[in-house]
Amino acid sequence: MCSFDAKFSELIKSDSEVYSSCYPSTTASEFSGIPHLKAALAQQPDIAHLFCDVSLDGVITDARGNTITGTELIELCWDSDVKLLWIASANKPEGYIKGFNPRGKRINLVMTLNRLGPNFSHFLGKLLAQMSLGEAMPVV
Repeated sequence: MCSFDAKFSELIKSDSEVYSSCYPSTTASEFSGIPHLKAALAQQPDIAHLFCDVSLDGVITDARGNTITGTELIELCWDSDVKLLWIASANKPEGYIKGFNPRGKRINLVMTLNRLGPNFSHFLGKLLAQMSLGEAMPVV
């Protein structure tokens, strides 16, 4: 679980608490930039839960100006055997449509449009509880 911006710190804290109830080895960090994210993905986590702003062109930019497209992020996750990539911050659908193309990569991908305030934690907790018991992620 990570972000590139302190503005997501409350969301990281909230989601981290939910994840930790089902997955005790959950880690949460504010990364210094995209290179730090790439290094973390090289450690082959099962889940990448990322808070970031996605531009209308589908590009993620860190505070240092480094960029990565959604498609490149999916490829990095695929190469690192990530099972679930979750863009957990609310973003516009246009950015996801333009910039996140899985190109035949089979990966569970969740792209959040609206967290719906406190309802998100309840939804996330229920979903993770089911998944931690071995249920497949629902297909929507």
